[in-house]
Amino acid sequence: MGNVVAKQNGGDSPSSVGKKKFSKPKGREESKNAKLVEENWCKAMNRRDYNAIRRLSTSDSICMYKGAESGMPLSGFLNEVLNLLDSFPDNKMKWDSVQEVAPGVVVVKNFVGRGTHTGKPFGFGPFPKIPATYKVVEEDPCHLTIKIKNGKMSRFIIDTYCGDLVGPPGYYQKIGGNMAVVPAQQ
Repeated sequence: MGNVVAKQNGGDSPSSVGKKKFSKPKGREESKNAKLVEENWCKAMNRRDYNAIRRLSTSDSICMYKGAESGMPLSGFLNEVLNLLDSFPDNKMKWDSVQEVAPGVVVVKNFVGRGTHTGKPFGFGPFPKIPATYKVVEEDPCHLTIKIKNGKMSRFIIDTYCGDLVGPPGYYQKIGGNMAVVPAQQ
């Protein structure tokens, strides 16, 4: 239980600033599934390597928020992420650790994205696009639980334990978008 992959991409994450950085516990080997997730989800996001994510995900992969009754197909989720990155071109992801907590269940702790709204106008779903605001946005931290099936990522569950301003909705609200009223469909 609890195989940990060492701290990622050299930056300080929100929960590690001023604290000891995570490292692999002595005497434990890194989990193959934790490595798969760190290389092909976490680091792939920063490299903008969506082919790696698609290649190592099942064809029926689903992304969903913890407690939600349904999710979004991975392809739709990645389209939303691409839209976000077009609007926040310097966006980078940080995380504290990647840990296999049970066979085939990997948790990414304190996953956070941060970027500046200098690109294309940003909107998602039915909400109107907002022209570049030049605001620096850091989403609330979340934990990601990624389930592995036959060596591929099959389910992505986002746990917004620190708040709801995560992912496209979080970025949208932090640049001034109002999600209280859903625009009428035309």
